[in-house]
Amino acid sequence: MPSMPIKRSSTSWFCILTGILLFGCSAPIEHIPLPQGIQEVSGYLAPAELSLVRRGTHLLLKEGRERYLVESKHIALRPFEGKEVMVRGLLESNVDPTFLPVLVVQEIEEKSDPWKKVSIEPLGLTLDIPPIMSQSSSSKNYGAPCGGTAGILCPLGFYCEITDFKEGIGRCVKL
Repeated sequence: MPSMPIKRSSTSWFCILTGILLFGCSAPIEHIPLPQGIQEVSGYLAPAELSLVRRGTHLLLKEGRERYLVESKHIALRPFEGKEVMVRGLLESNVDPTFLPVLVVQEIEEKSDPWKKVSIEPLGLTLDIPPIMSQSSSSKNYGAPCGGTAGILCPLGFYCEITDFKEGIGRCVKL
């Protein structure tokens, strides 16, 4: 019986040392410091999925990529969804630094006409098209919706990056 406590003790020390080696030797994650002061950023504003683990109610898309999460306690952002905007505000780290940084809006303004009227005379139709869909196939097509049951295709030089796998909906991204 006297040898049993010694064996248990050596097993405990082995586990402790192994834990220190495995978890203590990993390199720390370096985070890039955020710019200080008021930032002016332009892009397309899109709603973000609701989350309990991060900040931000909207996404700011630039060149088809999610650049910042956006939030405001004082300005309603919903009227600017799907529009090209200029946002002025402060950048803050998110709850988890591995998430996108949060742009806290102080001012926001629309950069382009919100909708364009398109007339299809043979059918007698007039359609209102958001600017994100009415752009030519230049870099302005970043973030245009695509996919879904309607099979909306991206223009030449772009592909559909699926963001909602359940519905098969995505946004156009330049190749």
